[in-house]
Amino acid sequence: MPNDILFPLSAVNSHNGDISNEAKLIFVLDSKSGLPLYFRYAAGNIVDAATLKTTLCELHAYGIDVERAIIDAGYYSEGNIKELQRNQISFVMRQIPNRKRYTDLVAQYTANLDDAKNLVKCRERLVYVIRIPRVLFGKEGYAYLEEEIDRKHDEIKKYARAALENNDLTTDEMDEAMRTKGLYPDNSGSH
Repeated sequence: MPNDILFPLSAVNSHNGDISNEAKLIFVLDSKSGLPLYFRYAAGNIVDAATLKTTLCELHAYGIDVERAIIDAGYYSEGNIKELQRNQISFVMRQIPNRKRYTDLVAQYTANLDDAKNLVKCRERLVYVIRIPRVLFGKEGYAYLEEEIDRKHDEIKKYARAALENNDLTTDEMDEAMRTKGLYPDNSGSH
């Protein structure tokens, strides 16, 4: 979370391409009540991926059994995924777009992603979703490739306006960039 207060937890970090002073706040919520069970903080320059194992250990020490987790892309690492698998924690974790796993999924599965058979309604959102069985660091799991219709169109409009104003891209470069707008691949593992 952005934080410009001068105290030891504020530190420079890059989040989604923005450089700012930050402090990390980690929350664990009860899946039934939605109420917080646990929180802790870390300095803003600590990489998210470095905090998962400590969080799981502290939860265990407090007698909190973790069965499921929804985890942001910053926690994606082989060590974290293996830790979740070792503790038999079912999880969904967003993938990092600059990883080969992501680019391979996009290249292999986006051609038919927007078929009507893949369309689901999530509250008011319309999303194309496909589930792809795969082995994730030695264990069976799934990758999900999702494309939200409104998000895709908003991202394409924003990108296309800027690209046409700058006029420094070829149409092939624009097509390549627009192909991934609205996508968000996730990994999941279950026990």
